[in-house]
Amino acid sequence: MDFIRIVPLFLLAVVLVSAGCTQNNSTQTTATQLPVTTPQPTLSTLALGAGDIPQNFSLIESREKNVNEVGDLAHQLGWQDGYVVQFSDGRQGRQETSITQSIAVYPARNIPSVIFGIRANDTMGTYLNYTNISVPDNAPGTGFYGKASTNAVVVPTNSNPLVSGPTNHDVQVVYPIDTAEILFAKGEILEILRMSGPGTDPAVLEKIASAAYAKLP
Repeated sequence: MDFIRIVPLFLLAVVLVSAGCTQNNSTQTTATQLPVTTPQPTLSTLALGAGDIPQNFSLIESREKNVNEVGDLAHQLGWQDGYVVQFSDGRQGRQETSITQSIAVYPARNIPSVIFGIRANDTMGTYLNYTNISVPDNAPGTGFYGKASTNAVVVPTNSNPLVSGPTNHDVQVVYPIDTAEILFAKGEILEILRMSGPGTDPAVLEKIASAAYAKLP
């Protein structure tokens, strides 16, 4: 009789222990860490405003860039979105000085190639003498100031003698324009700040670039 009582009690204990273990396991949850993604800001929020620009400049345009405005190479390097802002001091023709901010989104891995290509393109055949200028906060990028060494340059419109003859080339007068440009990047955002015209001041553009960089998240 004692043996018969002991066996049911032992079985009951096993059942209770098993039930308790099952209940504990069912209430355990595993926390899954989801990747944290930082949403890209709306590019218009990065645009320069009147307070960032010298008082004698007025806003000419502030708009999103159309995909058709972007060249094939930019598309190949992954251009995704763009915004452009332009200011002018109101003078006419070659006397005008303008400030332009171009904002673009590229894959971060391609931005060094984009910066290299833009500098090479913008300093080629301009008849300017170039010096380097500062990039805000030592950000990835480049800055340069081109000063015209002469007021006008006479150049052939076609230097191929097979087309225009060995000596009688058509010519045109080119008026070099002082230009300063600063390119910098943060994450996937690339900005190009350009000041062009007789009133170009690289120190002013450096301050404007610092204001633009401060707007980046």
